[in-house]
Amino acid sequence: MKRLIGIAIALLIGSSSAQADFIPLVNDEPEVNLRLDPNTLEYFGKILASSRMAPHMDCSLKAETRTELRKFTTGEQYVQVIEIHFRSRAGFNSDMNFKIPVTAKFGKKISTNPWSGLGEYVKIQLDDYYGHYISFIHDGSGHLVYLMLGNNVRTAPCLMDL
Repeated sequence: MKRLIGIAIALLIGSSSAQADFIPLVNDEPEVNLRLDPNTLEYFGKILASSRMAPHMDCSLKAETRTELRKFTTGEQYVQVIEIHFRSRAGFNSDMNFKIPVTAKFGKKISTNPWSGLGEYVKIQLDDYYGHYISFIHDGSGHLVYLMLGNNVRTAPCLMDL
């Protein structure tokens, strides 16, 4: 009897690990493998600055595209950034403020979602020490339907009333 139970357990473990090889892990985020250029930074800056939060979103986002003159040891250089100010209406400190430089990486894809049906999912990731990122889905008609900011230390989601 013990031998029969051992064989049954071995078969179950073997079949479940074999099935796991065929089931892919789900990751809906776009692959972050492209480098921003000034035109793309301006485009994402306009989307973030002009989009309204969808009715189910409970947070605020202010975004502004700026060109700043910076002084480095190599001389003065104009740097283009999107300045982000995020605040969730949650009862905890979820404010995040950071600047996205034109040297950041991004990924995007058209995907389905339960809020607008179809939208463009964008993730912009900085190459800083803390790994700051912003990911959002816009519906193409002026609404943000998903918004998440974070870094390696914490995550600041936009609360949703579902």
